[in-house]
Parts: sequence; C-alpha cells; structure tokens
Amino acid sequence: DGTYEVQFASVPSEKCHLSVTVGGHDVAGSPVEVKVVGGSVITAVKQAFKHPSGSEYLGVAVGPDGLLYCSDDKGQVTILNRQGQVIRSFKVKNSAILFGIALSITGNVIVSDYWNGYISIYTAAGEFVRQFGGKGKDQGQL
Repeated sequence: DGTYEVQFASVPSEKCHLSVTVGGHDVAGSPVEVKVVGGSVITAVKQAFKHPSGSEYLGVAVGPDGLLYCSDDKGQVTILNRQGQVIRSFKVKNSAILFGIALSITGNVIVSDYWNGYISIYTAAGEFVRQFGGKGKDQGQL
C-alpha cells in the first residue's frame, strides 16, 4: 500500500543492518549494512532550506562529514552543506518519488523509490552501484 515502517534503537555511529522485507522475506539484495550517524529531522531541513528547483525534500540523512543528503519528490538526491548551499546533486535513474534515504558505512547513498518500489544504491558522487526490489507481489518485490 506504499507505506513503510522503520524501527531502530542505536547509538550514533553504530553499524546496523537495514533489512527490507515483504511478506516476512528479505527483498533480494537485503540486508544492507549501514552506519547510523547523528542527524536532523526532515521537518527541520524543509523549514531551513528551500529546494533549488522548488521540489520538496522528502528524506534526509546526515553524512559523517556533516553534509545533508536529501531525497526529493522528483527522483533527485541533493547534497547540501550545513548552510544549505548545494554541493552537488544527481538524478536517480528511472525514479519518481524518493522518500527514504540513508548512507552505508562505505559512504554509498541508499534511496527508496516510492512509485517504482526500488531500493537504489549510488556512490556519494552519484555513480550507480546497484538496484533491487521492484513493484509487485512476487518474492523480492515491494
């Protein structure tokens, strides 16, 4: 139905495994090891920084370097410094609405595409690494 729930309890900078499951089964490519770092809530980011194209930020992750990695409603990831200036941005291929965003312990950007049901992984520079999931009801699909 397009909803998802994330529950966690951790200490900042703790290594965690992010599992995406459907019907109690891990989606292909899941779990992914991630490093939880101190961060901000998306509401604060939305209030503090305006998207350069007028889109809406829907997800945010804070990198170990303090940069904000923001996903939006146009399938784009925008990286901001603490003052809200755009450092770089990249389009996630074949994407529509990116709700969730996280950073792996290797620095890769992990985004969830609400519309298409994919989890995509990119380098921090915006280079495609891999994608898993997909919309549907078969095993491994979201």
